[in-house]
Amino acid sequence: MIKTRYSYLITCLLALSLCGCSKRDASDDQAQTDEPDLSSVQTESSDNSHPELHASLAKQPGQNALSQRCQECHKDIHHHWQASHHGQANRLLDLTLDSEPFAGKKFHGVEKWKFTKKEEKLSVNANDKEHSVGMAIGVDPLIQYLVAASGGRWQTPSAAWDPHQEEWFDVFGGDQRSEADWGHWTGRGMTWNTQCAWCHMTDYRKNYDLKTDSYNSHWKEMGVGCTQCHGNIAENADEKSGCLIDIPAHQEMKKNHPDRVFENCATCHSRRAAFDDNFHVGDQFGDHFQLQLPVQPNLFYADGQILDEDYVWTSLRTSNMGHKGVRCSDCHDPHSNQLKLPLTNNALCMSCHSGGSNGRISGAIIIDPVSHTKHFGVGKHNDVGSGHSCVDCHMSQTTYMGRDHRRDHGFHVPDPQLTKELNIPNACNKCHEDKDTDWAIKWTNTWYGDKLHTPERQRQRARTRAISNVYNGNPNSLDAMLTAYKQEPNPYWQASLIQIMQGFATDPRVQKLARQAVRSEDSLVRASACQVLEFSPGNGPWLEPMLQDSVKEVRLAASWAWRTRLSERSEALKELRETIAFTADQPTGAMRMMQLELDAGKLVEAEQWIKKALALDQTSAATREYYAILLSQMGKPADALTQLKAAAKLDPENPHYLYLQALTYAELGQTEKTEVMLRKVISMAPGHHRAHKNLGLLLASQNKLNESIQSLHRAEQLDTSDPSIPYARATVHLRMGQKMEAFEACRNCLGIDRNYQQALQLLRQIGNPNSP
Repeated sequence: MIKTRYSYLITCLLALSLCGCSKRDASDDQAQTDEPDLSSVQTESSDNSHPELHASLAKQPGQNALSQRCQECHKDIHHHWQASHHGQANRLLDLTLDSEPFAGKKFHGVEKWKFTKKEEKLSVNANDKEHSVGMAIGVDPLIQYLVAASGGRWQTPSAAWDPHQEEWFDVFGGDQRSEADWGHWTGRGMTWNTQCAWCHMTDYRKNYDLKTDSYNSHWKEMGVGCTQCHGNIAENADEKSGCLIDIPAHQEMKKNHPDRVFENCATCHSRRAAFDDNFHVGDQFGDHFQLQLPVQPNLFYADGQILDEDYVWTSLRTSNMGHKGVRCSDCHDPHSNQLKLPLTNNALCMSCHSGGSNGRISGAIIIDPVSHTKHFGVGKHNDVGSGHSCVDCHMSQTTYMGRDHRRDHGFHVPDPQLTKELNIPNACNKCHEDKDTDWAIKWTNTWYGDKLHTPERQRQRARTRAISNVYNGNPNSLDAMLTAYKQEPNPYWQASLIQIMQGFATDPRVQKLARQAVRSEDSLVRASACQVLEFSPGNGPWLEPMLQDSVKEVRLAASWAWRTRLSERSEALKELRETIAFTADQPTGAMRMMQLELDAGKLVEAEQWIKKALALDQTSAATREYYAILLSQMGKPADALTQLKAAAKLDPENPHYLYLQALTYAELGQTEKTEVMLRKVISMAPGHHRAHKNLGLLLASQNKLNESIQSLHRAEQLDTSDPSIPYARATVHLRMGQKMEAFEACRNCLGIDRNYQQALQLLRQIGNPNSP
């Protein structure tokens, strides 16, 4: 049977969608947990006009539907809000604004696009398929137009309009995506109802029906209106203030839970998973969402810099400034969405770093821009962009969606030394593209040498190196991770380090750390600890109390970790099932439902769910891997092999799928093919210690003892934490009559685990002069 640890995709509680998700009515609970009808996965028909969806849209509230009631008393604020990114986040079509992009324009990228207006109706033609347009999202630097699709879906074409250049462009930058891809614009990864709408609407509900694979989405206002941030409008105005918002409740929240105001920002300006869509301002973020921390190398660099589309909240909270209390509205006006002060001459940053205070923050390091930046007088202007701008060095930009330049809110120190060691980008070389890393190292050391070697900076560097070692598969990286955790003051980084150590979860030191961490004051740390505690059966005394935690993200983490021991009638399992079912319109939600059914021994039902996941994303190598694991457990190794071959074809540079094929061939008794695959793995990934170990065991079974010892010795060098490797080598030495070598190998084994019983027994056998 294939044995592999489920990756973060499974152990994480919920799918991470880039935007918002939604809620189900209580009456839908049974439907959400019923067996899915895979034939109901919606595909497009020949008629793409979908008049019923346009008719439904016409009955829904539009822009300013609620916020206009606030206008009478807050004219100036309303004016600034209405023109802001929040006010224009989602709107109906307006021919005075939208006619130009649809004036018969064409764009040829990966697909052939044509955009037309006919009888006041706008259409998108993609590869000779006509799609009717109903809404627009965004205002600057790009606008995306939504087209109607089957099952109540609104899809987001990959062709977007640039209002500055007045041209269409591909938000994927020419990335080749087929209609079988989850991320193709017709796929579920670009479905507005589940990927975009929650953050572009006010009080949005997606209302997904699993049985019909359809949406009946509703909202109270298009765009991000007043009530989304200030709370619901009352039936009657407050007697004292005349305001329609519940002022006393809002003031009580700001006084007693000041961070809750900013957690409202986090619901959209973060990469996160949604447990439901019941969040209202004043709620705790962790009761409705799970934040994506910098724990995956495809999402964040090892120092926390953004890599994928991660938004800003994680970066802010993992930064020193965020840890010390800097929040969104210290720099941004929440109504206009503009900066409170200009970046010109660093006015915004110097409002704190010149020794003053911007009204809430004090105690910032005093900085003299002239002596600090070393760039005054460089270039054409002594201004932003010439090298002395704070944000250019400490908030470098990354472009997403083709034209959207976003700054990293981690306030990182440029460190070209880490670029040289770990290939992590630095602001110096991002600007000076014509210079190499050594040049940048020379000048940063010349100008800031002492500052780059402070205890705080050294701690951050050590943390980055430790994380990078884990990302690179170094099996001997745990000690550095444990040290980094011990020295880390920021709970967001503490939680991240715990999650990254999941690969070492069975190590007693990690278990001890996690058992202590469940007592943390921070819910993120407690939830991360629960994820690690899953991998040791004796953690009931630490996990069971977490099932009653006050914060939902902790309860869910504990429930997932303890799921195989929960009663079918328990509230904990019910909450877990309902939360995962909420994401069942996405492949990862279906996969987690598969895991729950698998844990319950319902293999047929589990297979139904994994098939649904594959139907939603036919090109996911990871999903085929999990299907192969399920098929192996169902006693179908040949079918499992088929899935693994498909996974390897989808991701040919990943040796992991070849390694799993080797294990499956071994299960099928095909030793020759097992050896071929293991050698292929080692050729692709010479540091793959498990491949070396299994090859050594296979060679030993074939009586190729010298080759076996070579492979096992190499595995032992690569992974010094696995006692089974030197023990296996000891048995081979003993078969060859090499008692001294066997004795030394046993000692190495016991040096890792002094209670390794098989090694102790072998030592007694070696010590018996009558033994063969």
